Amino acid sequence: MYQEIENAFDTARTVSGVLIIGDPGAGKSALAAQSVCSRTSSRTIHDHILGYHLCKHSDKNTQIAGKFVRNLAEMIARRLPEYGYIVSNSSYIQRSLNTDCVTVQDPVGCFEQAILSPLRSLTNIPKENWYVVIDALDECLTQSKTSHSIVYLLKNKLPRFPSWLKLVMTSRNQSSVSLNSDSIEKLILDPLDSRNIEDIELFLSTRLYRDGPLLYKLNVWFGGNRKHIKNIENTAARIISTLLSKSQGNFLFVKEMLRHWETSRLAQSDPYALPKSLGELYHSHFERLYYRKKKFKPVRRLLELLVSTLEPLTQKEIFHVLSMKEKNLEEDYDFNDRMIGLGHFLRYRKNGTVTLYHQSLSEWLTSESNRDGLFYVSKKKGHEMFADYFFNLIVNRDNRSTPIMNGDNLSTPIRNGDNRSTLLWCSTSHLPIGRKTSSAFLLRLSILQILTGIGLCYGIL
Repeated sequence: MYQEIENAFDTARTVSGVLIIGDPGAGKSALAAQSVCSRTSSRTIHDHILGYHLCKHSDKNTQIAGKFVRNLAEMIARRLPEYGYIVSNSSYIQRSLNTDCVTVQDPVGCFEQAILSPLRSLTNIPKENWYVVIDALDECLTQSKTSHSIVYLLKNKLPRFPSWLKLVMTSRNQSSVSLNSDSIEKLILDPLDSRNIEDIELFLSTRLYRDGPLLYKLNVWFGGNRKHIKNIENTAARIISTLLSKSQGNFLFVKEMLRHWETSRLAQSDPYALPKSLGELYHSHFERLYYRKKKFKPVRRLLELLVSTLEPLTQKEIFHVLSMKEKNLEEDYDFNDRMIGLGHFLRYRKNGTVTLYHQSLSEWLTSESNRDGLFYVSKKKGHEMFADYFFNLIVNRDNRSTPIMNGDNLSTPIRNGDNRSTLLWCSTSHLPIGRKTSSAFLLRLSILQILTGIGLCYGIL
């Protein structure tokens, strides 16, 4: 695939970008990360990366075009000294970065003034291609207005790119990302491509033979003879063959299936009866962990917060919101047990925030097809919990420091009877979780909601 990307840019100078399209779990993010982090991907691309960006459906900050432009300007300045000099010494560009990108909310104009104009005015024009890598472009659309989205910005400004500046982008194949242009070449990650199947086979062989205990366990489950090496080899070959067939070339499915076997304590009645999709695999995971509705109920509340928040929360912040709903919740026991139980499905970032590990899991939990199932999770209830949390703090004039509101003096509370949908709007659309939030800000939202009728997300009074 890396060779195909290089060829797309080498054979036609009119190509400004490559859009890599694939199903969930096909390895798009792995490909993008490898390009940025490792020379083993493509030395040509890796050594000439100007900047990169990862869109996350669970983090609205990654979807804000203005922040994308500001971060990209900072990264380019580190790589191209002349660009850095131009930007740092131009009050006009600095004003654009601090106003157009932030307060005026004109990311397209900011991109033109702070990125494209300085790059097009370089005296030392690069002789080789330089690249900007953007992963999960479809997730950049989740919370942004179309005219303010990163996708809109790129589509609008692509004709203005200097010939040496190239985009490498990834996206789902069923997404609404529209970058139809003669200057964009689309490359499909075909899960049934023989090269992809070979990669999965190599991964499975390495994983099984490197992990003796797992292969030993599977050999027992699959009816092998634990005393004979030849039988173990035959078992490994059967497992690899079965997974290759069932996965249909989906890397995530294969990794999750191995994880499922690794954490299972009991042999399946029919180990070859594998799930047919990621959804079935997730159901199997949760069925094993939470086999009774009563057992899943407290975990569901936690998941309702994770699927509905627009910015990643820390574990402490999640606890504070949950404890508003569950008065007797103990952080060191019940709450931590829930987090540990979900451990495989969570990703902990360096800044201490927690997210679900893959968008496909969030989609399965909240999908309409799963609504009548045991493991359905409601985004609406998550939004309501956030609304109740902030509403409670304001009504009770809670001036104590909390992880989410940082002890602001809420001296002008919203009175009982005020429309709770204002708070619902805060939690679902605009309230900057994890940042200081004044009562003036909340009251401003309340007035705006009365004047315009905005915020009646669910008609809750």
